[in-house]
Amino acid sequence: MRILEVALPGRPVLPEDQINYQAGAIEILISLLAKGFRALGHECDVFCSGESPLLGNFHISLFERDTPSWDRFAKYLYEYLCMNPYKYDIIHFHGALTATNPLFKPFSRVASLVYTWHDSPLSRWGNKFAIEAYYDDFPYLNIVSISNFQKRKIERKIRRSLPRVKVIYNGLDISQYRWDRERTTEYFAVSRITLVKGVHILVHIARATNITLNLAGNVFNRKYFATHIKPLLTDKVRYVGPVYVQKKRDYFETCAGFLNTPIWDEPFGLTIVEALASGAPIVSFARGAIPEILGDCGILVNNPREFREVLKSGIIKEIDPLEQRKRATRFNYMNMCVAYIDYFKELLEK
Repeated sequence: MRILEVALPGRPVLPEDQINYQAGAIEILISLLAKGFRALGHECDVFCSGESPLLGNFHISLFERDTPSWDRFAKYLYEYLCMNPYKYDIIHFHGALTATNPLFKPFSRVASLVYTWHDSPLSRWGNKFAIEAYYDDFPYLNIVSISNFQKRKIERKIRRSLPRVKVIYNGLDISQYRWDRERTTEYFAVSRITLVKGVHILVHIARATNITLNLAGNVFNRKYFATHIKPLLTDKVRYVGPVYVQKKRDYFETCAGFLNTPIWDEPFGLTIVEALASGAPIVSFARGAIPEILGDCGILVNNPREFREVLKSGIIKEIDPLEQRKRATRFNYMNMCVAYIDYFKELLEK
């Protein structure tokens, strides 16, 4: 099978050993998909930023070394496909503005077009919910949802089923995480530093329970950080900045627990998988797909009061790291790759 993975404009796709704190979840997933597809014997190219280095033996289609707009990115991709109209069986998009660009409709006659929906199902397209709009307005586009929660929520909102939407979980390379290291007394949290991640709530919880918390992540909203986070930092509640992949793994593998307080409905939650793979005890708000991913291998709470009570009780120490590791294997990246290949085969057989 010949597959083209289409990344986002201006976002470099890096090999796993070079991933830094600037790499987003989508770029990490694309890197792992390319790696897994090749391991399964398929050809896989990645169309992405010119700043992306070669992924080992993976061929990267470089359009130019700049940060293009969505429109220019689509133009480069269109020109590339026009020069190679029959090269691919599958064209797999990860960005909505590329997947829904009418330039690519003609290619649905020679390849199956797939779009993985990475965002919240509540995003709107005019007066429609986004998945509904993609479903109705782009019938040639085959849609992948990253959790049952994500798909079911939009179905409830629009009061109809979406049988053309396939659910495939995200995955990580679980082998890169150790679950049996000695743990410190310090807790860990990592996310984008922005309102919807509820970082301000976690900082208040940490101060109220007198725990030591290492808070990591990119500051997406500087005003939010300056107003609601920075004034509350102490010697025990510390912002450690953005962290590279190995440093992040060290935190996961040695922390007393991973704490998570989103105030929006997460469509998946890769950090939950990282914590499971590392055997890090998990306490999280029960939002979005997190209960679906976590299962019974962590503690779910509904509000800050319950969160504080869990931390004070010490019950977090009773979570079995081996069971967490077993749970994490469900989300190993090769399972993700096999699921996509099976889905691609279904599409090609139609």
